[in-house]
Amino acid sequence: MTSLCIAKRIVGLTLLGACLTLGYGRAGAEGGPSSSRFMSGPVLGYVFDEGRGVVRAILGIPGAAVMADVASTSERLAQAWISPRQDYALTEAATDRSLGVLTWDGEAVESRRLSGVAPRPDHVVLSAGGQAAALYYGAARRIELVSGLPKAPRREGEVDVSGLGAAVTALAIGEDGRRVLVGTVGPDGGMIYRISVGETGQPIAAVGQAAGIAFMPGETEALVADCAGQQVLRVRAVMGAATVERLAGEGEGVKYPVAATVSEDGQRVFIANGGDNSVTIVPLERGPGSQRSVRGRVTGLARLNGTSVYRLTDVGGGPLQILDGSGSEPRIVFVPAEAGGGALQVVDRADRRRPGAALGTCGRRY
Repeated sequence: MTSLCIAKRIVGLTLLGACLTLGYGRAGAEGGPSSSRFMSGPVLGYVFDEGRGVVRAILGIPGAAVMADVASTSERLAQAWISPRQDYALTEAATDRSLGVLTWDGEAVESRRLSGVAPRPDHVVLSAGGQAAALYYGAARRIELVSGLPKAPRREGEVDVSGLGAAVTALAIGEDGRRVLVGTVGPDGGMIYRISVGETGQPIAAVGQAAGIAFMPGETEALVADCAGQQVLRVRAVMGAATVERLAGEGEGVKYPVAATVSEDGQRVFIANGGDNSVTIVPLERGPGSQRSVRGRVTGLARLNGTSVYRLTDVGGGPLQILDGSGSEPRIVFVPAEAGGGALQVVDRADRRRPGAALGTCGRRY
């Protein structure tokens, strides 16, 4: 595709973005839904805009996409965690920090309160398929587990991590919503534990400090982004007699990794590096890798629509940076920061900062 064609596509999508409105209604009674009409188009995915306190759509395809404007909402969001399937968001209201589920189906947007779960979690992760969520509460040293998302959420129970004796740095949850992998760090280094509802934590891998953990397809293995160790580990048999294999390190270009995931074809591993804002790509079963530079602060690998497409940066730091891993040569493309004009509503980010000691490149301890 020529640059002229790309420019035309971007202009067209910008006009579409200016016409598209996402509506968010105020939730009514506890647990009750509210809804509004939703016009659909070619959607690459969704992203939380912290400055506006809303979820926004990314319209288009990798390399030709824009951010859609959103209508003013009476209920500002403090945070939103987008499902990897791009079909809903777990939300936290800015007013009372209550949790909710925001869904869209191409026809309407619905907002429903998530009952039975405590407000103000310090750290939240969703499962790879978006059916489950793990919510960590630092003061109570517990993780609440939710399954059945987004249509029929239910609280599966909780796991107590007070006995681990170290700060939590990373989480991953299985699709059934009953088992988690927990990364911790203390004076003597870090550890990965497996924990199921009703059980105590079992150590499965020693690390420097895990900034990210991800179950691999099938959930018998996991990838660990060991930020302090500047390496990515593959943990086999995570729910049994676990073994650990070093997949990539500094020699392959890994520099303070914050996240790692497997491509949809199961052949490659994508590694998001917070140290030099880059992506390292290595074969899952050994071999030479490659590196891609990113223009922006890399915060993770947030799944988008398409084959092996991920958002690397957050809203507010310039154009969104996207990894398009669908081809034989993965590429970094961008989404313009704004579409359709309109002033941002600046908010105090510190008001929503979670408790925990800041650790620079390697993230936070909760």
